[in-house]
Amino acid sequence: MNAELDKVLVKRTSAEWIEILNKAGVPSGPIYNIKQVFEDPQIQHLGMAQPVRHPERGEIRVQGLPAALSRTPGAIRRAAPRHGEHTDEILRELGYTPPEIAALKKDGAV
Repeated sequence: MNAELDKVLVKRTSAEWIEILNKAGVPSGPIYNIKQVFEDPQIQHLGMAQPVRHPERGEIRVQGLPAALSRTPGAIRRAAPRHGEHTDEILRELGYTPPEIAALKKDGAV
């Protein structure tokens, strides 16, 4: 079935198909790649692309919070951590000592 659809869909641009489908009452829109998502005017207007500093890549844009609450607004403060970036910090907060953390690492537990 995909092969048959491809034969028909290739005859028009995505924009043309979206217009045709929307006029026929079929909700539709483009499928964006990541770059296009962040360039979309509506995404920019809603502030859904938030800049953050990444320790290796410099400033990058990430998806903002999906809801904006007036009395308790959230914020994206930093990039997602790298694998294991906060392990020592979390273990210390849980009461582990530096020698215990070293032992966990030596044993491959963390």
